Amino acid sequence: MVKLTKIIFLTFQLFVISPCFAIDNPDAPDYVSDFIADALIYENKLSQCSCSSIELTAEFEAFNQFLDQRLVHSERLVNHFVTGDEKLLFNDSQASWEAYAKKESDFILANWTKESFGSSYLLSRLDYLTSIKKQRIITLYYYAKNYPPL
Repeated sequence: MVKLTKIIFLTFQLFVISPCFAIDNPDAPDYVSDFIADALIYENKLSQCSCSSIELTAEFEAFNQFLDQRLVHSERLVNHFVTGDEKLLFNDSQASWEAYAKKESDFILANWTKESFGSSYLLSRLDYLTSIKKQRIITLYYYAKNYPPL
């Protein structure tokens, strides 16, 4: 009986939640998929890298530069669409996110050290640092997907 109740509940949730996925503009470019595909190129290079810490840091720096470019692009894209008070709120939101990202980065750099985590510290540290930007870029591209194509 419990199993049947769970199945009914999950089926009901599927029908209730699924219309929420239709909010995006179907004619808008798929910024998120494009970004993920491009980021995957860097991530594959990193996952296949059996290199020194200097080479690993250089690979992450290339990925980080790519993320910086995409962060600027996604921010400008959303800024293009929003107007009036919403533009001010978005810019405040972005400034708050930048402050959060700085504090999060400070924590990551202070916490993931060789003394605390041994030889894996660098890989974890670099991965966590890039994931902060990656998540924000995806969020901004999802925002942009709601608007008409340029």
